[in-house]
Amino acid sequence: IQKGTPRVTYRFTNGDERKSHYTVESFSKRGIGIGGIEFLTETECSGGYTGTIEITKRKVETDTKVTAKGQHMSDQHYSGTDTYTFTFDYTASAEITDSEVSRGEDGSVSADLRGLVTANASRIADEKSQWTTTTDCFPDPPRQAGKNSSSLIEEIGTLAGTPADGVLQIKGGNFRIAFSIPEIVGTSTHRTVVKPFGWCMPEQNPPSDETVKNDMSFSPDTFEIEGKVDPARTDVIEGSRSFEDDMGFQVTVRWSLKKCR
Repeated sequence: IQKGTPRVTYRFTNGDERKSHYTVESFSKRGIGIGGIEFLTETECSGGYTGTIEITKRKVETDTKVTAKGQHMSDQHYSGTDTYTFTFDYTASAEITDSEVSRGEDGSVSADLRGLVTANASRIADEKSQWTTTTDCFPDPPRQAGKNSSSLIEEIGTLAGTPADGVLQIKGGNFRIAFSIPEIVGTSTHRTVVKPFGWCMPEQNPPSDETVKNDMSFSPDTFEIEGKVDPARTDVIEGSRSFEDDMGFQVTVRWSLKKCR
């Protein structure tokens, strides 16, 4: 508020829907005067793009090995089952704010994409082993002995509103989007459980259950998508694509970018 003399008050109000108000209030011996004006204000639009980019990645691997007694030279006296399951889940969502745009002499457009990323990543490896054998506890008769064990590694990380950037390039009716997701910091938890049974010596049978936690991180990642601009909607770049990458991950990318006017 800026006050003049005598007793004049000027007020500027930045309202909604690009409308602002300017009012003047005057107090003097002659009376009270109030006036005002409403006008449109310009938005902070640089001709760039705003919108969202979403990425999901997933991979699942399973393996089971069943061994009968004598099936392999290394397992002449044992039989059992080993199972392994691996899962990887990754989701990231970027909220793109208005971006700076440069234009080339050939009509190409390059926009720096900046925004905030929210992401979640998990990597889980679960191994289980169950095997038995026959042990001779002389002078007692032979009996079944063995060991059940498991190893579970859980790595989990999150990002919450972390700055990230990328680029949108448009040339000759084609577009290319490249966007980088920062490193995701998390925690690794490794639990190991061992349950022996049936062995002759008592000290061979007590179970164990151990858990170890450590800091870890998921590496930064960059996603690239190319496509054609819709000639009927040149100010909008949107779509989705699913594919399998070189590492066997199932990837889905969704993007929706609109030119600021």
